Amino acid sequence: MVFVRLHMTPSPLSFETSMPARDALEEFRRRRIRHAPVLERGALLGIVTERDLVRVLPGTVADYEGAQGLRASRTTVAMAMTKNPICVSPNDHIDDVARLLRDKKISAVPVVSDSKLVGILTSSDLFDAFEAMFSGQPGKRFTLLRPPGANYNPGFDLVRCAVDLGIELHSLVRAGHSRGGEVLTVYVEGDVDRLEEFRTRAEDNGYVLLEKDDRRLKRPA
Repeated sequence: MVFVRLHMTPSPLSFETSMPARDALEEFRRRRIRHAPVLERGALLGIVTERDLVRVLPGTVADYEGAQGLRASRTTVAMAMTKNPICVSPNDHIDDVARLLRDKKISAVPVVSDSKLVGILTSSDLFDAFEAMFSGQPGKRFTLLRPPGANYNPGFDLVRCAVDLGIELHSLVRAGHSRGGEVLTVYVEGDVDRLEEFRTRAEDNGYVLLEKDDRRLKRPA
């Protein structure tokens, strides 16, 4: 399984709500990052981006030195941040987080465990994770439809099938619904003939193959 904890940035740079926005912007540019969690006495309150900070600050050096300079000095990170950000767990699967970022139209999420900030995961981290996944060992991705009701064998288990065939099942992700059934995306690695046997057994037990993708899978750490 490919978990968030394997690809997040642990102990990320964070800002206090009271930090001047222009100081935070300078820190962003110095470190060449674009997102940071916002804390207040250790508690996660929000997330802020470079764009958020630019939006609330004057646009030129002259502005800083002129009439708007005082306003800029009083503008804090709290005034720019997005409050109550969507968070994920270190044990969430990156496929699920990728869909979350797409659906919510966001590019980063804080990672929280036991109500404490432990990391941040960005769209760039996800891209790197998927690139690594598809760059090593021979493998396949099957997208399968599990039909509703009695249209498939409920006693058939995909995980047990992979074990019986001696192939490695990297992940099994619920990818939504179609035709009244559940869509599953399965990443498997092993002998090519056994991978095809895995697909055949799934179809023989009622699963419908929606898509097959031959890739070069790299075993996750």
